Amino acid sequence: MKYKFLILTPILFSSFYTSAKDLCGVGVEFKNSPRVARNTHSLSESISLFTKQYKARAVIKGETVVYSVNCQTLNGADYTGNAEEVAGYVQSSLSQLKQKGFKDFSVEKLEATNLSYQGKLPFHFYKIKALNQDLQPFEYLNLYLFDKQLNTIYITSVAGLQSTSDLNLKEFEFTINSLKIQNN
Repeated sequence: MKYKFLILTPILFSSFYTSAKDLCGVGVEFKNSPRVARNTHSLSESISLFTKQYKARAVIKGETVVYSVNCQTLNGADYTGNAEEVAGYVQSSLSQLKQKGFKDFSVEKLEATNLSYQGKLPFHFYKIKALNQDLQPFEYLNLYLFDKQLNTIYITSVAGLQSTSDLNLKEFEFTINSLKIQNN
């Protein structure tokens, strides 16, 4: 049974899946109710960045998987979706992980053949591996989708232990296949 909520209305709880609507024009399903954070950042007098992020955690077959879907809409400047811009997003992810105590990073750009995403938006797909504070090897699967018409980037991530790589990929596929993007 799915339960649904609108971002601007109270969250309604039910059993297994959560379907989030209006994540900058995107619907997405989570296996548990996500936490929602939204911010507007003033980057300069004429440029602002609106961000909305959903984070959820699920225990599947005894293993914890963390889901994150966020959007960032830029006002006053344009996203390019080029390699340099994506490298900045990957570097930002690494910085955030480092602040949380992760270390020994490896980053791998994956090809489209490794992914079931069938949408029309340009995208980049990365796997980040790192050790957590307890020296457990984690992996993060990240998909960066660029919607130039809406000047928005959608970032989808799933994280879990490297020893559960098949499960992580399955959950990542579940998440990206549940994305319902207006311009896609």
